[in-house]
Amino acid sequence: MNINIILIFLLVNILFSITSQAKSYEGLLPNDFLLKGIAENQVELLIELNENTKFSDVIYCDNYVISSLECIASKKDKKANFLLDLKLKQVFTISNNGKGISNANPIQKIFGYKLIQLLNNTSMNEDTLRNLKLSPENNYIQVPIIVNSSGTPDYCSGVPEVFPSSCSVHDSCYESGTSKGVCDDGFLENMLVEAQFLSGEDQEVYSALFIARAAYYHGVTHLDKAFINFCLATPGDFPECTSLLADFLKDNLQKTSETEGGVFTGSMSDGNMGGLQTGGYGGHYIHYTCELWQFPDGNGGHYVLERNCILTYP
Repeated sequence: MNINIILIFLLVNILFSITSQAKSYEGLLPNDFLLKGIAENQVELLIELNENTKFSDVIYCDNYVISSLECIASKKDKKANFLLDLKLKQVFTISNNGKGISNANPIQKIFGYKLIQLLNNTSMNEDTLRNLKLSPENNYIQVPIIVNSSGTPDYCSGVPEVFPSSCSVHDSCYESGTSKGVCDDGFLENMLVEAQFLSGEDQEVYSALFIARAAYYHGVTHLDKAFINFCLATPGDFPECTSLLADFLKDNLQKTSETEGGVFTGSMSDGNMGGLQTGGYGGHYIHYTCELWQFPDGNGGHYVLERNCILTYP
């Protein structure tokens, strides 16, 4: 099925509205949203925290294998103050230069839950993705222009060009001989970096991009076209290109960290893949360490895949 149709299906029937005007309030969140349902004795402290918290002070964490500390380790700049663990729905403060986390105090928890609420309230449709008002510095792309048959830029294979740099790096990763799972996890991480850059530190825009990246990740991990593109591009001989296993992965695994139906071999693999290239962030490589898991091949044998990959910036 066409990847564009699937992604439109994932995004359709959901409404997201965002203005193109500059923020008219101080802090990450508008006060009317921040203070809704808040006790009077907490108002002043929340406003102060909101005004003193910068966009870069908050890390949203929804993709880790063992611990949400992995989300801090994957950042080049480890000076953030708050970690929002979206798996556990918990708010932590970051300590020891990114090496530890602590429970937030009551006011910090309220603030963190308000940020999570904004994220959960965010939705969008395809038109919004195409017309999202991004940072005016979005001329960040440092890759050759790729065009489709109509002559328009086509980095993301027919879907809205929300993450063109990440899509281009993902294509290059497929061509490099790196495994599909590692490339897909790197794509998810790069979209997060690109969302931070494109949002212009607007929390509402960033929330929309954060949600959009999940749909794009679903596309590259589940759609027939993604497996076909990987197998056509890779110079390696990967089991994902065997139709039986590809069907199993698409039908049974929701993320590249899931291992249902597999057996851990006790072995690990590691390496580096090309990272995001943007004018705002510069170039970098992502280091990965993965577990090797066996999956049945349907003929009494097995394939070995890299799973539970932990990504960090060296």
